[in-house]
Amino acid sequence: MMRNSNSKPIHEIIKELIKQQHLQPGLDTAKVILAWPEVMGLNVAKETLKVSIHNRILYVSLRSAIVRSELMMLRTDIVAALNRKVGYSIIDNVVLR
Repeated sequence: MMRNSNSKPIHEIIKELIKQQHLQPGLDTAKVILAWPEVMGLNVAKETLKVSIHNRILYVSLRSAIVRSELMMLRTDIVAALNRKVGYSIIDNVVLR
């Protein structure tokens, strides 16, 4: 079977579509939000009410003040772990509420 000279691999077409439609920020946000429970563990995930990103800042609402105070001391490590999990730098800071 001959290949059409205009044909492209599907992954290239998808990358072009994501770029043209400016979908990357939403995909990046979803990657971090989905990585939160895996990176932080089941106990922290159970205490997490909401995770969102705005202007490269991760906002995390927690149910427990004790968990919040423990995580406050680990904010730099949390940023590094999430960025490492996603594969590139997407967040610069974490705000725990």
